[in-house]
Amino acid sequence: MDSIEVVIDDIADNGEGLARFRKQSVLIPFTIPGERVRARIVNDEKKPLVAEGLELLEASADRVQPLCIHFGPCANCHWQHMNYEAQLALKTDILLTQLERYGKFDSDKLNFQLAMPSPLEWNYRTRADFYPDAKGVLGYRTNDKRRAMPIEECHIIRPELFAVYEDLNLDIENLTHVRLQIGDGDDIMVILRTADESIPELEITSPVSVNFLLNDNVPINLLGKTHIVQTLLDVPLRVTAGTHFRANPEQHEQLLVEVVRRLPDGMPAVLDLYGGVGTFSAIVAPHASQVTYIESYPPAATDAEENLAEFEHVDIVEGAVENLLPDLVDAEMVYDVAIVDPPRSGISNAALQSLAELNIPLILYVSQEPETFAKDARSLVNQHGYKLAEIIPFDFEPQTYYVEFLGVLQK
Repeated sequence: MDSIEVVIDDIADNGEGLARFRKQSVLIPFTIPGERVRARIVNDEKKPLVAEGLELLEASADRVQPLCIHFGPCANCHWQHMNYEAQLALKTDILLTQLERYGKFDSDKLNFQLAMPSPLEWNYRTRADFYPDAKGVLGYRTNDKRRAMPIEECHIIRPELFAVYEDLNLDIENLTHVRLQIGDGDDIMVILRTADESIPELEITSPVSVNFLLNDNVPINLLGKTHIVQTLLDVPLRVTAGTHFRANPEQHEQLLVEVVRRLPDGMPAVLDLYGGVGTFSAIVAPHASQVTYIESYPPAATDAEENLAEFEHVDIVEGAVENLLPDLVDAEMVYDVAIVDPPRSGISNAALQSLAELNIPLILYVSQEPETFAKDARSLVNQHGYKLAEIIPFDFEPQTYYVEFLGVLQK
């Protein structure tokens, strides 16, 4: 097809510009609403159509020069071409659009704020994932997700991680994934995966810990420690290889502050679901009369035992949320607030039903996936008497379209 000329009038859920051509929607990456571009359709089988930009005819006032030489082919950044204020506004728009689409919430009636900016716009990530290319050289995934590309610079990860990446020289057969993760000070961990679960022999001179993950995410220590320590709000937290932990500690602290701010007065009883290494439990425990922590991943629960050891009023329960919540219902446990931080897939129907049966007045739902949150929240609103009282978005990943948020649901 010959080139087309369109105006970008919206932003899509995946962060790409959205235009109209012959009554059809067209996705054009690396564009900004308000811009006029010349583009070429590269895939007319998908809906919406997919195009590539050929020429920028009218630029947005929000457009800036990308900082990184790899911007475009690299999959790790989507929005280096726009200023940070525009990023925050568009992330908020994407979130509200998805809440309307998947949860049927009226954005005009929602109590929300602009996405809370990250304290660091660059060099904020304490974790980086690398993959071998066809020659075995480590790099970032490309936008098509089919290959990897070595990098010469990266401005979103901590400089210490990039220095380790430059020093790594791994000759490991069937290597599929390398994760670099940093904690307090010079606490750096290398995490490896291979296709056949063969445990590699290593010679590493850098002062790092090395761990190996089996396919079921069980960690095996090869060198140094099994974990890093990350301090948040003056609370040191042990994080074992393979456990989920947010990679922007400065923004993580702002999220924790907002959670504590919304706790009921009078030392409430708190239920912490999908508790990870015990981060939320550790932060709210000084403000609570009782905390019940539930987590299914054994290494994370082991971390929580150490991270919560000083609190005698915190009960640590290891197991799947959907399996354990019915026991709390049968025991007629009473909680004033539930903190829920599920995976991207959201809360299972069984767990959601049991959570509703506990009749907890306040649910603080932390999400990184608007679609699944919208469906879960709609169920709690329509079927169980809750209202979506507040939405607080947080920008954990500047230069990308990703947004996390805190949803406040009240009886």
